[in-house]
Amino acid sequence: GLAGIDASLEAGVDWRTPIADRIYVPTADPTWGISDCVLETQYIVNTAQRMQGDSPWQPKDGAQFHFELPGSLQGFTVTDGGGEISNETGVSVTGKHTLKLSAQGETRFGTPVFSPSAEFLEWTESPTNPYPLVASPKVYPGQTLTASLLNGQGADASLYVGYYDNDDQPNYAYSAKQKVGDQQQISFEIPAEAYPAFEIGIATEGTVHLDSLAWHGEPNYVSTRTGSRRQPMKMWRRSWVNGVDTRAEHPWAAPFNLTQNRGRGLLIQGTRDWQDVSVSADIKSDLSVAAGVAVRVQGLRRCYALLLHRDGDLRISKILGEETVLASEPFDWVLGETYQLTLTVQGTALTGSINDEVILTAQDDRIATGGIALCIEEGTLKSNQVTVKPA
Repeated sequence: GLAGIDASLEAGVDWRTPIADRIYVPTADPTWGISDCVLETQYIVNTAQRMQGDSPWQPKDGAQFHFELPGSLQGFTVTDGGGEISNETGVSVTGKHTLKLSAQGETRFGTPVFSPSAEFLEWTESPTNPYPLVASPKVYPGQTLTASLLNGQGADASLYVGYYDNDDQPNYAYSAKQKVGDQQQISFEIPAEAYPAFEIGIATEGTVHLDSLAWHGEPNYVSTRTGSRRQPMKMWRRSWVNGVDTRAEHPWAAPFNLTQNRGRGLLIQGTRDWQDVSVSADIKSDLSVAAGVAVRVQGLRRCYALLLHRDGDLRISKILGEETVLASEPFDWVLGETYQLTLTVQGTALTGSINDEVILTAQDDRIATGGIALCIEEGTLKSNQVTVKPA
């Protein structure tokens, strides 16, 4: 249908450029919260490829942004300064398409990886909008961004990450500037302060061709309430996908204060880009059937969890619709006491610890990737801080 949409240009109406392929998906799997038409197309194509036993379509070594569909922008717009963006052919080294970034002075060309502004997020939460934006960032401190730039004719360029500071104001972290000739690769490890990130992109004052932009590696960050106690950071709070009945907002409450009335609830962050990670949190429950942490989370009913259970044990469970206990040990835990729970997954190996002492190990190969979560089943959970790091 692209030809029909593009035909509107003859009538002076540009439907595609302002949208720039952007898609926002309300979902309990944050992997898909911030998306674009190319990523969704690629997922559909590769579903068909798997069904037919064929190899997946992964242009440019699997880069998240490869621009290999005609006219695709994958969310990129001019976010500061002046300039133009276009999808060009005949320049790419590893494919057919590049994104031509033509700057007029210092310009940022960026694509969203979380809510682009507090105002936009609040608009999606208005009573007239049935689908508020539910998402967590797609990139995190500790991960590395890599961009392949072409035909820069000596223009300076750098990678950047936009993030919300403690006052919910946008701030930016930049890599060192590099001159772009015929071909230049720039890498940038996302710094600790760039959390939660809302945008990534290229900053330049000239014209360059972006062949691909990707990220890799595991996250390494600490999440807790920031800002003042009476004016806590709202964007940090919204960077967690809320899958529990109640998350208290009182300034005197713990940063994570969760209540689930029936069944199991999760407070989720992260994406299916994560594989071998360790999540740790101080867990206090005044009343619950089970409370703990989870890894490789792919929604509300797909994860591995380390749980303190009312039956008087500590267990590692696989949750795929239904719960399967992979390992358990008696543990005389006390309601109202605080325990430091750590769940680590590396390959097929799962390790559960309490107060830095390994209690449980298990093996399973069913869930390969995913984010992390706090878990609460029919009760309350309080935590002051969640730490995520490579396994």
